[in-house]
Amino acid sequence: MLKDDLREELERGRQEIKIRGEVSGTNWAELNIIETTGNPITLGTPFDNLKFRAQILTSGSASFSQGNYRIDNSHGVLHQHWFDLKSPVNVPTLSGALLMILGSDYWELEKNE
Repeated sequence: MLKDDLREELERGRQEIKIRGEVSGTNWAELNIIETTGNPITLGTPFDNLKFRAQILTSGSASFSQGNYRIDNSHGVLHQHWFDLKSPVNVPTLSGALLMILGSDYWELEKNE
C-alpha cells in the first residue's frame, strides 16, 4: 500500500521520494516529493521547501492509466487539477496534501511521526 511505502521512506529520512502504490482497490497514486533545502522530508515540511507532485492512477488488468486528478506545485503555489480545471490548495505543509490523497489512511502516517 502507498501509505506503508511512504512511511518507510519518511523513516529513512529521505530528501527525495518517488513511489507508486495502492491507495484502495483499483485506486493508486504516484508521489514525487523533493526537499529543496537538503533536509529530510517530514510530514511537517512546508511547501516552500518542496517540489511536489501526486498523480492519481487507476489500475487495470495489465496497466495503469492516469486519473483525472493531480496535485502539484510545478508552477508556483500548490494547486490541484481536475480534468481541465485548476484551483489552489491552501495547505501549508506536506501533511495537508497527503491527507487529500490518502484520506483516513493518512492518520496511520502521523502516528509514527
